[in-house]
Amino acid sequence: MISSGITIPRRTILLATFLSIIWFTYQYNANVGEYSPVSPVSNEFTFSTSIAPVVIDSSPTSHDPKNTTWQETWTALGIFRGPPLSISTLDVVYSWVNGSDPRHLDLMAKYSTWRRTSSKEAKHYRDYDELRYSVRSVESMFGKYVGNIVVVSADYEQGDHREGQVPQWLNTTWKSKETGKNRVQMVHHSQVFVGKNDLLPTFNSLAIESQIVNINGLSEQFLYFNDDLFLGAPLLPTDFYTPLFGFVFHTEQHLTVAPFPRKWGGKDPGEWFALEHTNYLLSQRFGRRNRVYVSHSTHILSPSILREIVSQWKDEFDATASHRFRGEAPEIHTTFMFTHYIIEKHRESLLKAFFFYKMDVNHDNSYSWSERSAILDYLKDGRAPGAKRKTISSYKSVIAEASLPQPRNTTYVWSASDGFPYQIKSPASSRPEFYDPEKVKPEARVCEISLEYCFGRDFMKRKVKNVSVENVFMSVAYEKLECGDCIIHMLVGLSGKKGVKAFLPKGNVEMDTDYIEWVDNLGWKAKKSKRDVNGTVEKEEPSKATTEHDLGQKSAENNLTDYDSQESSKLEESKPAGDDSQGSLENNSTGHDDTQESSGSTETNSTQDAGNGSDHEEKCDRLFESVFPKYTAI
Repeated sequence: MISSGITIPRRTILLATFLSIIWFTYQYNANVGEYSPVSPVSNEFTFSTSIAPVVIDSSPTSHDPKNTTWQETWTALGIFRGPPLSISTLDVVYSWVNGSDPRHLDLMAKYSTWRRTSSKEAKHYRDYDELRYSVRSVESMFGKYVGNIVVVSADYEQGDHREGQVPQWLNTTWKSKETGKNRVQMVHHSQVFVGKNDLLPTFNSLAIESQIVNINGLSEQFLYFNDDLFLGAPLLPTDFYTPLFGFVFHTEQHLTVAPFPRKWGGKDPGEWFALEHTNYLLSQRFGRRNRVYVSHSTHILSPSILREIVSQWKDEFDATASHRFRGEAPEIHTTFMFTHYIIEKHRESLLKAFFFYKMDVNHDNSYSWSERSAILDYLKDGRAPGAKRKTISSYKSVIAEASLPQPRNTTYVWSASDGFPYQIKSPASSRPEFYDPEKVKPEARVCEISLEYCFGRDFMKRKVKNVSVENVFMSVAYEKLECGDCIIHMLVGLSGKKGVKAFLPKGNVEMDTDYIEWVDNLGWKAKKSKRDVNGTVEKEEPSKATTEHDLGQKSAENNLTDYDSQESSKLEESKPAGDDSQGSLENNSTGHDDTQESSGSTETNSTQDAGNGSDHEEKCDRLFESVFPKYTAI
């Protein structure tokens, strides 16, 4: 599925606000049955020694078009001329643990002897029965569009089997009338920590989130909740995702995460150390910049994109999974990583499209003077004002043209097709500032550029026969971020009122698929992150790996400055890697169970689209997917 933009919504969804608290209190007073947070296990439960794998069945998204013509028209011009689109149900995933379970408390005490647990940290694990009311809110406000509700919880070794936590109030026989399957399905830690059961038990939410990619069979887009989040208004899938505008992200522009991780002190159970470490990794891959905080809210995620991310930072994800407690050592913040990976991949794709696919006419990774002159005709030195765009003012009409329902309680304020939202505006300052995409629209943005500074002196000299395309791209995409941001700003202006046509080659250009594949795999890393278990950065020599393609042109060595060590390094090739439900949520019978058997592991199945059509159609499809993958930016 291809999309050409992702939006930042104005947060009109009430999540754990004053009104939600009032509603929460009302629901709590309407509680049916008694709840005991300290005696959660039923005495009537009979354990079984048989372990069966839990597989979450979910139909794929209903929209997976192969007609690249309408997709290209939509991307280039911002005009929808495709078939009617449909929305799919979204799975909902919760991470939950009954931290008041005596087994949980005993194991925590066993493994936390090295650390002093503060009263603040103890409250973090205490069960306040929030999950019950969160699930109620999802059923009430969004239930018609929910596929599966999956609760990821703890389980414990008991001889030859494992006991998995189940909420005491949950009616485990509650079925969906549409699918006949359990409405709420339990998945336990041993099933998502695939091949890593020696790392269990875990008391680390960041470790658990790093492994949710291993839940089998999730919908291609799914919602991730913590159990303390509640929906306070009716919502539709388009409040979270559309095939045309992509993912809806909630970010806080006033709160930024630095690209330099603080020195680890061994006593940081909060999330900021993980946020900074994650931005450090993102800065190695995409260039150093402050990145905005991702709101503590519902998160729209994709299992296929998560798998791609994990493939690029496998060691770091494995290390995160190994930490039983948050803050033991540097960790990945999965939802922050997912959001900014998509934003940065879209920025990268825009620049690749222009510098490689459009302006390197003969696809030899070398700019002749005529090719460089063509670039200089597009891009001008000096001040670049913004251009009036209609992407946001017209998004509701576009959604209607595509036969999709309008977002019910979300207002889009920025689309990826309007360029990079966090464009640097003061690159000379010690802490570069960026434009606020919610307050400063494309027409109000201004940047100033020196093409000689951005491209190098040789690029500007007619007597220089050839200049490496790769070196030019690497410089503006990853090293001189203000250059890449400003170039995107200028080309968005040249694209007209909507779309990104100024970035794209003409539709009748025959593209070399080997060149497309090489460019698509092209990436940059300042230096591999190596930290020991104590959080210390290990010294290492700059990477000397280079890329090379077989189109008669050796890839030139790319000398860039590593932001951390300020040493010269060479390019290292990247490896991309139901509304009518039966029964009720709660179990109103006596003697209900709080524990169930869980399997040892599940398999993660990655699905791939099968290509079809003529060779030319296949080439166009490969170009289009490499330029604008299924992930784009806010």
